[in-house]
Amino acid sequence: MIRPDFRHTDWANFHACLEDEIPIKPDLHNGVAIDMCVENLFSAVMKTVAASTPKILQCPDLLSPTPASIQDEICLKDWL
Repeated sequence: MIRPDFRHTDWANFHACLEDEIPIKPDLHNGVAIDMCVENLFSAVMKTVAASTPKILQCPDLLSPTPASIQDEICLKDWL
């Protein structure tokens, strides 16, 4: 699984890219225009994250939940 590594985001680049993607004064005259503006904002943020944040490969084993037997052992250890 590949995911963004936000610990190493280039925030100056993120800010600059996002400013380029978002209109200065959007026309928000009705609900449809507001919905479109929100969709454009979401798209701009996702595009900017992709441009300014490196990706890391995350091991699928690390994403799996801890087995119940191990959780029980941890609870017992914490209780003692």
